[in-house]
Amino acid sequence: MRLRAGGASLVFEPRGGRVVSLALDGRELLLPTVDSIVGGLYPMAPFAGRIRRGVLDFEGLHRLPLNLPPHAIHGTVFLRDWTRDGDDWRVDLGPDWPFPGEARQRLTLASDHVRFTLTVRAQARMPVTIGWHPWFHGGRVRARPVEQYRRDSDGVPDGTRVPPTLGPWDDCFLLEEPPAVEISGRTISLSSDCSHWVIYDQRPDAVCVEPQSGPPDAPNLGLATILEAGASLTRWFRIGW
Repeated sequence: MRLRAGGASLVFEPRGGRVVSLALDGRELLLPTVDSIVGGLYPMAPFAGRIRRGVLDFEGLHRLPLNLPPHAIHGTVFLRDWTRDGDDWRVDLGPDWPFPGEARQRLTLASDHVRFTLTVRAQARMPVTIGWHPWFHGGRVRARPVEQYRRDSDGVPDGTRVPPTLGPWDDCFLLEEPPAVEISGRTISLSSDCSHWVIYDQRPDAVCVEPQSGPPDAPNLGLATILEAGASLTRWFRIGW
């Protein structure tokens, strides 16, 4: 699916529910897709970031596929085929997630922004964390962290919030104000009703600024949203220029 508005264009692929191109006046903002994890911009659900060692401790122990060994990462829906349903795209959470449910997303492109809305609807009681993973092509992050989640030897937050450290980062933060990315002299503003932001700026060719409804490993830290059967969680993400 291709969308255009003014000088902005967007290309959406149903495989993974991924935006593979977001260009302004012909200049690409996103890193080309390298594999299922690296490149483009994709939704994360029903968990965002890592699940430590792929073990989900929620009303029993559940083993998740280790798609970034030794951990599970970024949910299940970025690996599945989405289908069109009116103005939305939808997908089942799939057999790799132990609880039945679905995800829906909607994309709206305007001449000065693109807005994403993501919903997970539970068909059984489950923990849920959702978000988005954009890979911006180069650029520099502008962010004012208030607190940072401490990572342990597994590279996963242990639930303790500490004063922010100096970058480069692969960390989860609470921010004082919405972040931005500077790309070739243009300011790309980011905003969301998500409470957490993961910032990754350890590559020379890309930066990631990921809004999430909770930190990585949130279900095991008791920081995920618990949905009862029939309930849903919705968040939005806006990229402006």
